[in-house]
Amino acid sequence: MVVAGSGVMSLVVPLVVAPMFRQLSASVGAPPGFGSGLLQGWIPLALGLSPLALVGWALAVRQPLGRRRLLLVLAFALTVLAGAVSLFALYGTLFSMAGAPTA
Repeated sequence: MVVAGSGVMSLVVPLVVAPMFRQLSASVGAPPGFGSGLLQGWIPLALGLSPLALVGWALAVRQPLGRRRLLLVLAFALTVLAGAVSLFALYGTLFSMAGAPTA
């Protein structure tokens, strides 16, 4: 349940929070940086869906207990990676806004 919940949260960040950060940085006039590139396109969606797909595969398909545990641990590791990438991208956007020239 924890892995599935964190997988859902890793989908919420790119679909809900990232557009707000992109609009905020555009309104401030910040130059597009590496962090904003991570918040758009297929990268955040893939990072959010891959743990959910692994959890679904581990629970829906009949397989040995060891492999099921390995898939769940891998799904958890992917949620941690998705969280780290999202935080890096969000903070990168914030830092580019802080360095943007003001009029």
